[in-house]
Amino acid sequence: MLRFLLAFFFLLVQTSVFAEDLGIVSFVQGENLVSGPRFPKKPELLKLGSVLKRGDTVISKDGVCEIQLATQATVRTEKFSEILLSEILEPKTNTSTLRIMSGKLFVQAHKQKDNSNQLKIITPSYVAGVRGTEFFVTTTSESEGDNTLAEGVFVNEGIVSVHSNGAPETSGSLVKSNEEIIVFGTDLKKQILNEFAKEKMKIFKDFKKIKEENYVRIKEQIEKNEQLMEEIKGRLEE
Repeated sequence: MLRFLLAFFFLLVQTSVFAEDLGIVSFVQGENLVSGPRFPKKPELLKLGSVLKRGDTVISKDGVCEIQLATQATVRTEKFSEILLSEILEPKTNTSTLRIMSGKLFVQAHKQKDNSNQLKIITPSYVAGVRGTEFFVTTTSESEGDNTLAEGVFVNEGIVSVHSNGAPETSGSLVKSNEEIIVFGTDLKKQILNEFAKEKMKIFKDFKKIKEENYVRIKEQIEKNEQLMEEIKGRLEE
């Protein structure tokens, strides 16, 4: 009987391990918070190794953080940014979806062997869809000294498909390496990448990518710990 129960428990844990992909904080600096349904009382402070799940909202106040979305991509929030993790590798479509309410986000989509995983970035003004590429997005115009970045998508490597939020995907444009597409009134305007944006791209060299085998190991351990906590909780309530 004991052997049967152990075998059942092992199967339960293994099923749980692959039930949901995760986001893992691989770099953090300054004040960054996570809120959402999992945190009903108040937002929690993000730390190195913090685990994020579908439905979590990351709020970077006076800080920045890098998040690895499963094995698909690494994203970096900038100060005063807020993003919602709508989906992390949704099983049916292999698509991760991030909604950016404010701020700026750097995205390094990891190249896939079969190019099947997709990443969608949604802002109030536009939607960007990518596979393997490097780019960043801004939700409002911003200035640093004499330099200004308009609201838009800025591509360092690869191709990003961009269309206005609310418009059909077929109405969009393909933005390639060394190109940008900015919000221009009610339209989107594609042009050559400006020099200030090129300087911003240097940040990709410092991204902290978690190796696939390490991510799988971390994910398994996290899921096992959660399962054990549920088991203990259930026994205490009996």
